[in-house]
Amino acid sequence: LQFCTPPDLLFIFAFWCKYRYKSKIIFDHHDLNPELFKVKYGDKRIFNFLMKVIEQFAFKVADVIISPNESYKEIAIKRGNHEVENIFIVRNSIYSRNLHEDMIKSNKKITIGYLGEIDKHDGLSLFVYAVEFLIKENNGIKFICSIIGDGPELLNIKHLVEKLKLDIYFTFHGRLWGNDLSQILNEFDIGVVPDSDNEFNQLSTMGKIFEYMSYSIPMVQFDLKENRRISEGAALFAKPDNSTDFGEKLYQLLSNSALRKILGSHALHKIRHDFCWEKQEKNLLNAYQRVINI
Repeated sequence: LQFCTPPDLLFIFAFWCKYRYKSKIIFDHHDLNPELFKVKYGDKRIFNFLMKVIEQFAFKVADVIISPNESYKEIAIKRGNHEVENIFIVRNSIYSRNLHEDMIKSNKKITIGYLGEIDKHDGLSLFVYAVEFLIKENNGIKFICSIIGDGPELLNIKHLVEKLKLDIYFTFHGRLWGNDLSQILNEFDIGVVPDSDNEFNQLSTMGKIFEYMSYSIPMVQFDLKENRRISEGAALFAKPDNSTDFGEKLYQLLSNSALRKILGSHALHKIRHDFCWEKQEKNLLNAYQRVINI
């Protein structure tokens, strides 16, 4: 049996299967829920303690752990008390056959793009302030900002854009899928990863990074632990939560097409040779083989 979090209480069913049917259990560790809860709702001690207890039960019932990155693997060892040989890193990535190379862009203006959820900890407000700085310091470089995604913070972000009089620079597309998503992503010249500095974001891998890589899109990111671990050589890194520095890094890419090409090429190389789904698939099959042999 394989279960994941969220939802947080699936471990109850896993315990029942384990002790009723002697099932072998795989815990697919999607999110660091104690850290995520704290980021979203603040330091509420009772609930934070409850989230840690739930996580402990999920680790306890599992025979094998699937982790999305090295940081989660370290947590499975330290907090979950699991042996290294029972933990397998499987990233949520893309088949190499689905990578996008040498696609023709139609935009005359440079497009700075964001793809992903829009919640407070996703840091899109920091990106908006970075754009404000960029416009004040800009030396005539024409650009637009393209936002793909939705979430509870979307209206606040739109209000901030209006307040700062940046409406002419921003287009909000909402959630997109299939060809519609591919068409807009292909227009991105720079991809932004403005996730704010907190314990959850430091330790998590953002799916948008792999999406950008698959389109050879160079990135600007805040310098967080897993961001750098994944994107070194394919991105410029700004000081965490510093929108001015983020704007300066954006300007470096806006004003240097050769640098954009170099970072974009490295991005495509990294996903093809290090992170493509074919490599993740092998780790997943190894996890299944391990649980069978226990």
